[in-house]
Amino acid sequence: MHTESIGNGHVRGQQRGPDGGFNGTWHRVAGMYDGVQWKLCVDGVLAAGSLHTGVIASTTYDVNLGRDAQNVTRLYKGPIDDVRIYHGALPKSEILKLAHP
Repeated sequence: MHTESIGNGHVRGQQRGPDGGFNGTWHRVAGMYDGVQWKLCVDGVLAAGSLHTGVIASTTYDVNLGRDAQNVTRLYKGPIDDVRIYHGALPKSEILKLAHP
């Protein structure tokens, strides 16, 4: 899994999330940004994150899940289910409830 921190239209940093046995098992993945830090949680556990302040840059690309919007040949090869996009940040307690229903 590859994540990027975007600010002012530019990639500010890159981190790798879980590797190895990630594929072949269902996981609950949540990405969050609170204006100070972006975080990626897998199954309710912080997997990656980076400090970043400011607004999230807008783009002309549509939201893509399992595919890179700019390089459409980069695809996630596996099923994706139960996708949700929220207008604001959820509290940690709500994310934990969603990670472990």
